[in-house]
Order: sequence, then structure tokens, then C-alpha cells
Amino acid sequence: MAAGSSVTLTATPNDGYIFDCWYSGESFVSLQAEYTFTPTASGTYNALFEEEAGTPVTYEITATANPIEGGTVTGGGTYNEGATVTLTATPNSGYEFVNWTSGTTTVSTNATYSFTANASAEYVANFEPEVQDELTTGYYHLVSRATDRNE
Repeated sequence: MAAGSSVTLTATPNDGYIFDCWYSGESFVSLQAEYTFTPTASGTYNALFEEEAGTPVTYEITATANPIEGGTVTGGGTYNEGATVTLTATPNSGYEFVNWTSGTTTVSTNATYSFTANASAEYVANFEPEVQDELTTGYYHLVSRATDRNE
């Protein structure tokens, strides 16, 4: 670079961060993310970034069906901390809903399960084949006839 040439430094924050300022060694240089100057000597410049205020903490909630052919589940996704999560299990024909589990723990026996997002977690909607009653019903037609003994 030729002596007397200007230099432009550009600081671009990642998601969730904001640019704070430029420093050179221990000295404050600028509050502008794009800083143009004419250097008089070689030096090192550092951009300082801060976590953006209000960046929400998010959790991943996974919901699956067991067995897969047993039914469908809705409600899984990414949720902000403190948000209400509602998981819904709908059995397919020939199956019935049993429970929601997380790991080996049963968390609900209701097909609709709501809770507050406070950690990433995996939930499984458990289904089982419906029990079909094989009771054959029929009826008998009884005929009774009143007779007069004097006949």
C-alpha cells in the first residue's frame, strides 16, 4: 500500500451479536463498524462485539410416533425459552394412542400434551393396535304359544 493511502476496516457481526467498537492495542479507535483512516504506522486493530440484548434462548423440541405407522404427531420445532409447547398425537385407523414419553419417563397419557419450553427434548407418541372385539352377537327368536288346556 502506498504511503498516505486510506484504509477501510469493516466489522460484520454474526447473528445474535452487535458491533461495539474498534480498538488498537489498549486504545479506543472508533464506534463506527466501517472505519476509514490513513495509517501512519503499522498496527493491529480489533473489533469488539457484544451479545445482542434480547436475543432469545431457543430450544429444539422433537416429536415422533412409535410405531411410525401408528399415527401422526404435530407440535415439534424450535421454541423460545418459556414458550408453551403443545404436542398432539393423532392415531391412524386401527391404532389407539397410549402415551407420550421422554426417554423412559411417561409424561402424559393425553393425546394433547402441553408444557413450557425450558430445555431441548425428544418426545415420543406411543400407539398400539386397537383391540378388536370378536364377540359374535346373535339373537334367538323364541316363539311361545298360549294354549287353552280345555282344547
